[in-house]
Amino acid sequence: MNMKNSRLITSDSESTLKNVLNITQILSSWLIKNGVGYSDYISSQKTIFYNAAILELERLGQKKTDSSISLLSGLNRRDVVQLRLDQGDIHQYIETFQVNPLASVPARVLALWVEKDIGMTIPYTNSDYSFESLVHEISTEKHPKSILLELIRLGLVHFDKKLVYLLVNSFTPAQVPKVNEDILSNNIVQHLSAGLHNLIHADNQYLEQAIYVDHITEESVQLLNKLSLELWREISKKMLSQAVSYSTKDKDKQGADKKFVLGIYQNY
Repeated sequence: MNMKNSRLITSDSESTLKNVLNITQILSSWLIKNGVGYSDYISSQKTIFYNAAILELERLGQKKTDSSISLLSGLNRRDVVQLRLDQGDIHQYIETFQVNPLASVPARVLALWVEKDIGMTIPYTNSDYSFESLVHEISTEKHPKSILLELIRLGLVHFDKKLVYLLVNSFTPAQVPKVNEDILSNNIVQHLSAGLHNLIHADNQYLEQAIYVDHITEESVQLLNKLSLELWREISKKMLSQAVSYSTKDKDKQGADKKFVLGIYQNY
């Protein structure tokens, strides 16, 4: 074992640090390309590590003190005291930020459109399968025009006077980098949360698998790419159909506060 910053680093800790650094190499490139340097990033980590220590102490059922939080997080005791004072002299989780990749109503309208299989172009109004009717099935509180404008802003639909066009393969906003970043961040968080739960609890509660293929040609890569896109369209359509059905059935039910996430990625 090595002595680092007066903390004993076990072989398990070193392995974890190595794997986390492997992830942060990718994240650091993202940060630098968008003007976020080392100092800005490090200063933001105090709250992150403080929160992680709070959650771990709560999980263990142990008392949250300056010493216990400092020991777990590795933060300077002075910083821990200041964070406590900033929270009204109470050690508690600090709500720092929240990722909201898509407004719920626009996303559900889009899902309903795909689930109904009514084509890529629909009238805005005056039809059983109009854009207005889709919005009203999801919510009577949101004005269809405001939902339309949001979907246009996200690059998911196009509006031409009377018709609304669903843009092919546009389930990720194409022209709004900030929204794309939020969606990517949320997807990564969901993926990591599932994988780390399986790793820590050793119960394989969540589906978290990947297929790796090497020593193939560019032609084979493109064929696999085509196949994966076809399969994803088929899976996502079936999942959306069931999700819309369950969402409608569970609406206003007690305990209807759960989420379900299914994701897929490819790299080559």
